[in-house]
Amino acid sequence: DFVEEEIEMPAGFVQVAETAPENIDVVIKRAYVEVGAEGEKIDSDDYQMAWERQIQELAKAEPLVKKVKEGQELSSDESMVLAEKLNSPKYYFNEANLREAYHYPPGTLNEFVKTALGIQELPTEAQLYDERISELFEAWLIDKQFQPEQTKILRLVKSQYIARRAPIEVSIFNEPIFQQQGGLNQILRIFGEDALQTTLKELNQTVFVR
Repeated sequence: DFVEEEIEMPAGFVQVAETAPENIDVVIKRAYVEVGAEGEKIDSDDYQMAWERQIQELAKAEPLVKKVKEGQELSSDESMVLAEKLNSPKYYFNEANLREAYHYPPGTLNEFVKTALGIQELPTEAQLYDERISELFEAWLIDKQFQPEQTKILRLVKSQYIARRAPIEVSIFNEPIFQQQGGLNQILRIFGEDALQTTLKELNQTVFVR
């Protein structure tokens, strides 16, 4: 059973203003989550900090949170019970809001509890982006059915995009990593000039997307 403690909601929840003052030159876009029946907008960073403080406090007396802290996995029923408690008006923490606050769409409640306890680190936005690009690229490769030589070059192209985060131009084939494969002239022979241009354009427009 749950240990019913009166745990004060952590300070730091700040309502996000809809507009910024007109007298500032640069407006920083703030991410927020909506909580409660009235949909109050809470700054994502504040929501994260409040979540982490709350879970750390609950870990002192709440059996299910203590179980996670001790390295045990919650059953699906236990996860549902904990989710219901945390999403009560006392806390307003839920999986959907935590995914928004941490910018981690696939996250589960158990993962967010572990993160708050310092047991697990969530992937960064950059890591998630790299993973998404790799998945798109692999699906694209399967669809296109390139020759092995072409596939080898294109995997290098993908790696260069992930490192640079900029559209790929033909000039990239003058870089040392491609010189080891014979440089631009050899790559043109492998693909053909028109096909190479078309392939890079398609990659930039459909795979290497923000």
